[in-house]
Amino acid sequence: MIMTNRQDGTIILPRQTTPYTCGAACLAVVAQLIGKFMLEMDIAEKLQAKPVVGIDNELLGRFAMDQLGAIAFGENVYTDHAKLAIWNILNPISGVGHYVVVIGILDGIVKFYDPYYANTLSFQLSELHWKSGDRQYQKWAVIFPHTINWKDFHGIGESNDVLGVAEGEPVAAWCQRSIARWVASHIAERK
Repeated sequence: MIMTNRQDGTIILPRQTTPYTCGAACLAVVAQLIGKFMLEMDIAEKLQAKPVVGIDNELLGRFAMDQLGAIAFGENVYTDHAKLAIWNILNPISGVGHYVVVIGILDGIVKFYDPYYANTLSFQLSELHWKSGDRQYQKWAVIFPHTINWKDFHGIGESNDVLGVAEGEPVAAWCQRSIARWVASHIAERK
């Protein structure tokens, strides 16, 4: 059963609080979605999150199995495209490893919650770099037994509009625009 926070069914999911606690934030998000309460920073401390590298895949996977009922973790385990999961991908802007909560895949589009942006995003699966930051793992994931109808998922920023992402847009195009917006905003701040 997926828990909602408001009467209208909207799920309010948290933003990660540090640049290196995306893994802990994803675990806290999954906990919230399945009706448990866990704090990102408590998880980060327990799993010994470290600046720059974050949380080790093995520790994150074991925690997910022991505490949240995950059914599998590792490379190439995500075969049911309707299952809730945590993926380790390359951040499309920074190029470093980043954990996201995958809602599902439909017609080649992957929908995921990104705790850095506190937003639900949809991209073409073929455009995502699904590998760990150290490039050691390919298609690494934690799989949960829960299924979410991704068309009914009401997360914050559901339509990607907040970030200006078109449904299924190529990652490279979004990154170029994101970087341009960031540069423009920082130039404007200095004037």
